[in-house]
Amino acid sequence: MELQGKVIAVLPVVKGEGKNGAWCMQEAVLETDDRYPQKLLFEIWGEENIQKANVNVGDTIAVKWDVLASERNGKWYGKNKAYEVNHV
Repeated sequence: MELQGKVIAVLPVVKGEGKNGAWCMQEAVLETDDRYPQKLLFEIWGEENIQKANVNVGDTIAVKWDVLASERNGKWYGKNKAYEVNHV
């Protein structure tokens, strides 16, 4: 999926340690410039990807992302994982 718009929020980078080693992730919110604006909260995973995307509030970007769902202890979680971020 792909969506283009303006970045209205960038959350701090979150780091942690898992069974497969260290990880980091950053979330940001994109708002479309439509008659009925939509907002997308998306995640960028990996320090190199975060630096490459270089997302800042006010940037106009195009985001390609996958919609993912996972289950843990009987509860379901959804997320929008960006795999490509381009400045427009």
